[in-house]
Amino acid sequence: MQAILDPGDLVVVEEPLYSNTATVIKSYEGRLLPVPVDRDGMIVERIPDLVRAPGRPKLINVIPNFQNPSGATLSLERRLHLLRLSSEYDCVILEDDPYGLLHFKAPCPPSLRALSGNSPRVIAVHTFSKVLAPGLRVGWIAAAPKVVAKMIDARQGMDTCTNVLGQRIVAEFCLRGQFEDHLAKLKKLYAERLAAMDGSLRAMFGARASWVRPDGGFFLWITLPTEIDAGRLFSHCARTRGRIRSWCGFLQQQPV
Repeated sequence: MQAILDPGDLVVVEEPLYSNTATVIKSYEGRLLPVPVDRDGMIVERIPDLVRAPGRPKLINVIPNFQNPSGATLSLERRLHLLRLSSEYDCVILEDDPYGLLHFKAPCPPSLRALSGNSPRVIAVHTFSKVLAPGLRVGWIAAAPKVVAKMIDARQGMDTCTNVLGQRIVAEFCLRGQFEDHLAKLKKLYAERLAAMDGSLRAMFGARASWVRPDGGFFLWITLPTEIDAGRLFSHCARTRGRIRSWCGFLQQQPV
C-alpha cells in the first residue's frame, strides 16, 4: 500500500471487508469505496456507478478466492470485467490471495494476474501463513520488476526484511517435497470442518437463515433471520468465548 497510495487516493474494496485491509488503507490516508459482494464475489458491475461521484480510483483491492469474510469466489466473467475497468481507470489491482490453494473441489478460476498477461497493473500477493504455519509469516508476490523494487524499498523502511529463519524453513519444507501432501491433508480437514459447520447451521436455523457454502478457504458468511439481533448475538458469543478461554486456562494449570 505504501508504495502505491498517496493521501486522499480512492481505493475500491469489497463489502464486507477484511478489517485489517481497512486499517492499512486508512493508515496511508486512502479513501475507501465499498462495493457489495454476492455469491460470485465483488459485484464488479456496480463499480462505475459508485466511482462516478468520488472520482477515479488509484487501487482496486480484492480477495478473489474464498473471500474473507464472505467466503465468495470472484467469477471468471467478473475477473475479466475487473481487468477492463483497471485498464479504463489506469489503476492498480491488488490481488490478495491467501486462500486460493485451499480449494475443496475444482481449482479456482485463473488468477487476475494470469488473465492480465502479467500486466504491471496487477500485483498478486500470496502467503504461506494460511497453508503451512501461521507463525511463519512468510509470503510472496508476483508483480512487474519495477513494482517489486518499489515494494522492497517500502518494506526496508518499515522493518528491514522478512525473518530469514522463517524463509529458510519454508524453502526446506518445499525442497523436501512435503508441501503438496501437507496441502492435501489441510484441504481434507477444512472440508470436513465445513461439512460439520454447515450441518450444525442447518440443524439450528433450518430455512430461517441463509448462507453460501464456499468451495474452499476458511469463511462462511451467514445472513440471520430478522428476529435475531446480530449485536446481541455477537456480545453473547464474545462472553462465551471468554468463559471457554478461562476454562481452558484452568485445565492447563492443573497437574496431570
